[in-house]
Amino acid sequence: MTARTTLRSLALALSVSFVVPATALAAPGKADRAEQADDRGARGERGERREKMEKAFPMEAAKFKEHLERRITKTRERVVAKLDKSNAPADVKKAVIEKLDQGAAKIRAAADGAMKDGTVTIDEAKSVRAVAKEQKASVREAAKGHLKGKEHGKGHGKGKGKGRGNGPNDA
Repeated sequence: MTARTTLRSLALALSVSFVVPATALAAPGKADRAEQADDRGARGERGERREKMEKAFPMEAAKFKEHLERRITKTRERVVAKLDKSNAPADVKKAVIEKLDQGAAKIRAAADGAMKDGTVTIDEAKSVRAVAKEQKASVREAAKGHLKGKEHGKGHGKGKGKGRGNGPNDA
């Protein structure tokens, strides 16, 4: 063996010894992920959100009403925008917006019941949220597929199916 081959093998061994630990640090393994999950709590990041929500309550009624109205306004804007984007028929738009307004009235009524003593507790807020979820489902039912959001799934709409212009039988 010559000195040149000895130096090459020594240089290769040293470079590998630096690369392997660097790649181990770059991609955490399952053990590292388990430790990170333990740090976040049993429910992960939602545990932090729950703690933040619990700190916000009891909340003043005026502040709760402000949050509620902002949320209702934002939802209405989004629904109208999605209906316009999907070119829904006028009768469907009218029915969905009417259902949305009815749902908003029910949510406001539930919120008024929660705010009657001047403060809103976390349990009262959860009951208002349950009413809001029910109303959301009824609006979606009234829309019947006209409120399309993001399409989910890897490569959605990109395939090699018939009629795509990339096969021998496609005209």
